[in-house]
Amino acid sequence: MNRHVRDYPLFEQFSITALQLIKLFSFIAAGYLLRRLSLLPDQTGIVLSKLEVYLFLPALCFRTMANNFRPSVIKEQSTMLLISLAVLSVTFLLSRLLARFFTADKNIREVYSYSFTIPNLGYLGYPLVLALFGELTLFHFMVFTIPYSIFIYTVGIYILNPNRSWSFKSMINPSMIALFLGIAAGLGNIRMPSVVMETMDLASDCMAPVAMLLTGFVLGAFLPGRLLGRLKVHVATWIRLIVLPLGVFAALRLFQVNPDTIMLAVILLAMPFGLNTVIFTQTTGGDSTEGAQLTFVSYIYSLFTVPLVISLLLHLLGYST
Repeated sequence: MNRHVRDYPLFEQFSITALQLIKLFSFIAAGYLLRRLSLLPDQTGIVLSKLEVYLFLPALCFRTMANNFRPSVIKEQSTMLLISLAVLSVTFLLSRLLARFFTADKNIREVYSYSFTIPNLGYLGYPLVLALFGELTLFHFMVFTIPYSIFIYTVGIYILNPNRSWSFKSMINPSMIALFLGIAAGLGNIRMPSVVMETMDLASDCMAPVAMLLTGFVLGAFLPGRLLGRLKVHVATWIRLIVLPLGVFAALRLFQVNPDTIMLAVILLAMPFGLNTVIFTQTTGGDSTEGAQLTFVSYIYSLFTVPLVISLLLHLLGYST
């Protein structure tokens, strides 16, 4: 039987998590160098992004939901979704207030607001949870993040677009379709042919390294010195990586929320800033520098903060010895 990170003592939980991050982040470094050394064309980022959006991430979403979503878990998942929605709503309101302290520019303020609200749940959260806790916990994590996925393609796209435009079509994306098709397959107990599921497994295994290569490649458009940012970027990063997850942990403990749900919420909020503030802003003609700085700095700090938060979280919830 496979052992997961919660089965180990506190110090080993820290080291196992840190090692997993180092493995993932080595692909970020590779992607960055490939871009800076001009070993790959500039269009590579578009190709990698399309592979993620149209193939690898949908495969992971479908496989996880089809394997784990059953009628018996609907009640449990509905409670989890309500808690997720509450956490999302509160953090979004807080983000609107916090963003005002970081810039007077309205467009950049939206970058901060989005960044405080939405951590890197897909490209880093999914593979890290899968590696540390296994597919069943990833299933619960994906369910917990459904409100976040909907937010990204509705409010998120809207606030990061200087023209303030949005269409319902933006919500119809391969990952969301695969997620709900997987739920339907799981609820209907539809058994897919083994060759189909094995192909899904292979595609899912590509998701994490390609996502990390994409992250590095996108950041490779900027010089290292420019990515380090000003003091406010570092302050925002510590709020994202430490203050928000610890604040949510305290609030959920106060309301006596189920420990497993607390674990999912805190792990989600402990993730660094994602790439959407760079990608969405670039596609709408905005300045993506601030978003790139937030992403880069938060990834550097997260090598220490994510293992720290996860190991302490598991200890406080009684999962470690």
